[in-house]
Amino acid sequence: MLWRIAPSIAFLGLPLSIRKLNGSPKVSETIGGAAASNLTSTSAIDEAIRLTGAFEQAARTHLAVMSLSARAIVRAWAEAEIAIQAARCSGEPNAAELPSAEEFRAAPHLAREEISREVITRWRAPGGQPLGDQDEDRVLYREGRWYLPLMGTDRPAMFLTERGQFERVTYAEYMQRAEAPLLIKSLSVPGILADDMPGWLPDRISTAACAAGVLARLDELMGAPVSNRAERVITHEYVFHHGVSKPNIPTIAISAIL
Repeated sequence: MLWRIAPSIAFLGLPLSIRKLNGSPKVSETIGGAAASNLTSTSAIDEAIRLTGAFEQAARTHLAVMSLSARAIVRAWAEAEIAIQAARCSGEPNAAELPSAEEFRAAPHLAREEISREVITRWRAPGGQPLGDQDEDRVLYREGRWYLPLMGTDRPAMFLTERGQFERVTYAEYMQRAEAPLLIKSLSVPGILADDMPGWLPDRISTAACAAGVLARLDELMGAPVSNRAERVITHEYVFHHGVSKPNIPTIAISAIL
């Protein structure tokens, strides 16, 4: 039994080209395929590790900058709103009409805008409206009558009796004004680590938050330590090792027992 296994073991130790010459391409290809698969797997792992490291570096670098930028934007908004409120209360002409600091973020309404006008000739549908460009090209004539066939057939869908001229006006439609959500409620920059203070989070800001409250929240963030983790609790536990000795019974206790 050992003699039959030994040649196989020796064969596996031969170079790939020699093994193929010995008439066993399936064995060599299997081993070669396993090696290639191992290389591919290693390469995929290396690539995953490389990209994970790149993400961490990008997050550490950019989140730190984004935190400072977010706080600067929020502070500028709060200071502008305080100034706007003061101006509105000043009694100066037109001061009451001052818009909010975020007015520039709103998308303005767009009025209907005419692009072109042209006169066209079209078949008129029974309701008087002109046929569309595609239907106009599908009109057929049979037995002295013009008609629009059912889609995909030559059977009449409607009969047509009159053509007319229409003025086709091409225009861009009206669009309503679009308001942007309040920046202090939509802006969110988390800390780098799970227990780091955020650059800015809207979770503690109400929709009707006043600018002074926002400034107070900013000062709280700026004055807080980078880490927001609670202090670790110091405690102890007992782990039994082994007994040291049996306690001696005091002499007085022995006398009492006797």
